[in-house]
Amino acid sequence: MGIVDWFKNRPGQYDPDRVSDELVQWGVEKAITLTNPRLKLLPTCQKRLTPAVATTIEFLREQARALPAIRPVSSTSWSADPALRAFFVAPSDIATLLGRSDNLRTLFDKAPELDVGKKKDLTPPMLLFIPRWTRLPVAGGVSRGVG
Repeated sequence: MGIVDWFKNRPGQYDPDRVSDELVQWGVEKAITLTNPRLKLLPTCQKRLTPAVATTIEFLREQARALPAIRPVSSTSWSADPALRAFFVAPSDIATLLGRSDNLRTLFDKAPELDVGKKKDLTPPMLLFIPRWTRLPVAGGVSRGVG
């Protein structure tokens, strides 16, 4: 038995892209919690959800690999990047338009370590910089602060 066990579990069969059992278990628990926690009472619920959750995790990993590379967003990189020029008319529009984004403000509020406006040791060309202190015009001519 010892030789057969060694052969089945040898390091050469290790697959780093394989979905871990812990991750699948966490996904099943999360799916049950978000849909209906009473599903835990069913005896085969976790067993039946496990293949679907594993397939979903593999699919999401493939989708993450297919995402385009990260682009630095700054007024200094605007002239060299055709994609930035397609989205923003002028370099000054980058800070203005991104500063109006409620979703970005919510992200920075939830994850303050991402707020580069507070980080002084990073170089601006490689950052997504949104001046949170900018006064933005809103409907009715009244301006409000972004921060």
